[in-house]
Amino acid sequence: MKKMMMMVGAAMMSASSFALETSNVLPFEDVRVNVPARVRFVHGESYKVDVESADTLAASGIRVNVKDGVLRITSIDANEAQSEVFVTIMSPVEPKLSVGRNMEVRPAKREKENR
Repeated sequence: MKKMMMMVGAAMMSASSFALETSNVLPFEDVRVNVPARVRFVHGESYKVDVESADTLAASGIRVNVKDGVLRITSIDANEAQSEVFVTIMSPVEPKLSVGRNMEVRPAKREKENR
């Protein structure tokens, strides 16, 4: 019974969220985002991109590639997903950002610092 509950729990967790992780992508200096997604930049020692969504089709439909020093994040499906997509970009340098039409860039809300 305990084993069955663990399997059901694992299945529920995998159904509720999906992550496509692209580790160690080639170095990039520019980022072009052409998908409706919440994008977060994180300073790190390597180049890495994580794509997450509750909708597995939305997450698996995102393509990430680097060509000529430009990280491109695009969608292979013309139909927009109903679920939100979250993209985390890790880079040791702050890249330039270009976004597609009808998209906006807003800074993340910062939590108040305790001093």
